[in-house]
Amino acid sequence: TNVSFTYMIYSRMGGDDTILVTSSPRFQVYSNGFGWGKPIGVRAGPSNKTNGKLVVFPGTEEGSIDVQTTLWSDVLMKLLADVKILEHVTD
Repeated sequence: TNVSFTYMIYSRMGGDDTILVTSSPRFQVYSNGFGWGKPIGVRAGPSNKTNGKLVVFPGTEEGSIDVQTTLWSDVLMKLLADVKILEHVTD
């Protein structure tokens, strides 16, 4: 990913108050095999880290999703302290 292009798009969308969600439903992340065994997780690359970005992948179970979030530490601490949000979080 071209980092300068990513930040240009991000700043045009609203800067610090922006949430960016990306996904590719056609990318079957758990059905690819490289001879290392079944994949147990998937992550976006390090160049895709922008505060407020969510990357959504199909999950391992039917109808489930995996979400990778990139958040500043102060935002993450506020989320972890929010009891209402934690009621909806599963391992």
